[in-house]
Amino acid sequence: MQIRFAKNRDPEPLFILDLNLKKGQIIPQYSTDPKDIVTKIMDVFDEGIKCLQAIPQLEPILLKHLFKTHKKTLKAPQIPPQKPQLPDPAKKNILPDENTWLWEAFDQIKSELERQITPLYDYVQTFKQFEPESKLNPDQFVKALDDREGGISPEELKYDIQLHREEEDKLKMKIPEQIVVGIFAINCKDIRSFYAGKHTQIVDKEIKLIAQKAKEMNYEITTKFDEINERIKRPPKDIQELTETKKYIAEIGIEIEKKKKDIDYCMGIYAMLDEENFEFTSNEQDQKWQLYGCPKMIMSTIEEQNQILEKTKEQFIKDMEEAQVEFEDTLDNLAITTGGFHEFNDIKKFEEIANDVESVNQRIAENIAQAKLFNTQEFLVGKEQKDYSRLDQMAKQFKPYSDLWLTIRKWFNSHESWMNDPWEQLDAEDLQDTFDNSKKTIGQVFNKFKNSEH
Repeated sequence: MQIRFAKNRDPEPLFILDLNLKKGQIIPQYSTDPKDIVTKIMDVFDEGIKCLQAIPQLEPILLKHLFKTHKKTLKAPQIPPQKPQLPDPAKKNILPDENTWLWEAFDQIKSELERQITPLYDYVQTFKQFEPESKLNPDQFVKALDDREGGISPEELKYDIQLHREEEDKLKMKIPEQIVVGIFAINCKDIRSFYAGKHTQIVDKEIKLIAQKAKEMNYEITTKFDEINERIKRPPKDIQELTETKKYIAEIGIEIEKKKKDIDYCMGIYAMLDEENFEFTSNEQDQKWQLYGCPKMIMSTIEEQNQILEKTKEQFIKDMEEAQVEFEDTLDNLAITTGGFHEFNDIKKFEEIANDVESVNQRIAENIAQAKLFNTQEFLVGKEQKDYSRLDQMAKQFKPYSDLWLTIRKWFNSHESWMNDPWEQLDAEDLQDTFDNSKKTIGQVFNKFKNSEH
């Protein structure tokens, strides 16, 4: 009580007003217009006078036999409709208005109230300085950061978070929860929270954005490790794929070391979020530690797969050796086939023999390719390469027969066209080329046959 009523203590405010800020406004408004307060108080004053005028006199009520009427009221002052004028002193018969004092009291109270509300309008104008906060849209602000060219790094977001926390503290220092302006207490708590809350929202959204970047980076790295893991564990179909897998395993260490740096960076982002007490779901926590264990997972996979590949290699070698035995039989049959072409001498069967020649040429090409494949596989597994030179010799010896019968077929088919097709359809240049090439090829073939044993 002593403190409440101390002489040096500022007087308690008589009225409490809230500051409200409507959407799109910069200058806030009072919950009640100060002018309405003045009007209401003066209405109460006026109503009080009217209540006095309605108080009845007690004597006519108690002593009814002495008064003709019983509805007399107390004599009460009345507020003049306009300011009373002092009478002319020379006119002694005109007295001053007996309600002048009431008018003066009424006018004084109204003038004082109007004087008291003037600072209220001045105070709300001070909120012009918070125009940037009024226009600040947390969603758009954070989106603009993330959408800018090159994006924004977690470190930049962390720095920006600190700036907005500082701005929030500054706003809370500038805007009190409540301030006394004359006889009014202004409640600024809502508008203070509104302005400061925008920076709080930005901080929350930027923390979530950091978390999103951490999750996206986590997904990107773990996906890459999953691809590496799948590639290592992919069963090879042949010796070539087995060799490629072994080479991939031998070289993947460099890639893993690079990814370890990415993992360390991502774990640093998670540590940043831990400092902000960001709560991840249990599944997100599992993903975090799964990322941390990715390099170890790959090393375990490599160790297991190396053992599997060694067993697979042994099986591939065994299968190859069995295929090579069958291949030798195929070459023997091919040698018999090519060796029998010296017996073909019926030129009337040129079409049939030429078709056989094409079939043998195809078989020779396929077997040459197969021989090269066997030698490649032997080299890849460190096995001595088998000699298939007899296949090249076979192709060399068969070539004259191939050239002979293919040229004969070309000559007879062309000759048929030359003799029977309409003259305007004949191609002189093609005719000359066919004649020259056939003559040249037949000459070469005869020379080879002349110098051979057949």
